[in-house]
Amino acid sequence: LKKRRPRTFLFFTESTVCLRPADKKAMNIPRYSPGGNIMMVYTYDGVNWTEPKRIYRQAADGNIPKVVANQMIVHPQTGFWVLPFWHERPRQEVCKTDVGQPTVAGVLVSKDRGLSWVPHGQMRVPNTWLIEGSVATLSNGHIMQLFRTRMGVLFASVSKDGGLTWERPRRTNMPNPDSKINMV
Repeated sequence: LKKRRPRTFLFFTESTVCLRPADKKAMNIPRYSPGGNIMMVYTYDGVNWTEPKRIYRQAADGNIPKVVANQMIVHPQTGFWVLPFWHERPRQEVCKTDVGQPTVAGVLVSKDRGLSWVPHGQMRVPNTWLIEGSVATLSNGHIMQLFRTRMGVLFASVSKDGGLTWERPRRTNMPNPDSKINMV
């Protein structure tokens, strides 16, 4: 059996189309939302990194920028890599998007150790946003995702199949003042 060298992954977003004008006089344009393409790099030694690889295009789903903010997990039963993400609609004066597309949260799932990624979930709740999702595996093997919202509490969703399908997000009793969370 050949032993694999451990890798450290870094996921980030890169905007290539929803940029603020370079002209300093135009800086009074309202700040645009974060996000863009979801990118991945990795290292074996912490010094030398791979070239960035785009794993999810902003152009998908109406050109709404995609954002990541928390770590991925490896599901113990399936071996799937599960990375939470969300769409964050930019201001229209900075980036033209398909206004008919809803803002949603979901996960990117890789079944082949990061070679390819597929979005799953498409979760949303009327009158709020689900952002900065954080995922963890529960003792029964299900995956829970907690979300920041504007509702004063966290929302949660559960996947029973390694991240491929998700229950409708529901309100929890965990207070949250519209702040980032991270669940481990």
